[in-house]
Amino acid sequence: MESDEITPDSPVPFDLRQLWYDAYLDEHATLRAKDDWSQVAYRKTVEGAEMKGSAKDVVPPQFEPPNPGSAAPFGSTRARGLAAYLNRIQNRLGDKNFEFLLNPGKYGGTNVLGQEPRWYGKAEAAAVGL
Repeated sequence: MESDEITPDSPVPFDLRQLWYDAYLDEHATLRAKDDWSQVAYRKTVEGAEMKGSAKDVVPPQFEPPNPGSAAPFGSTRARGLAAYLNRIQNRLGDKNFEFLLNPGKYGGTNVLGQEPRWYGKAEAAAVGL
């Protein structure tokens, strides 16, 4: 699509899970160096792996608590006061009642009789090889 074809009504594809993850990171992250986002202070597992979470699985990252003084780790400089809203989005993304909207599956075209459109759920899509 060319840039002159884009209008205010053009659909813009996006991944709501990745949008939630990025906003969560901005809101809650702690940093090892002030304003240096390349040094995010993630908590570590017993094995020493950083707990970065997963946008795909809607698992929030875990951060070291911020130091109230002037020592590291520092609190996020990008926080916008969205913590409660991000928690609601996380709950909706994990709610099976909203799966039809947030994870609809693949469109299968018309049914075998050629009559009506059809959406495949996960089990059906696996059965027909989508």
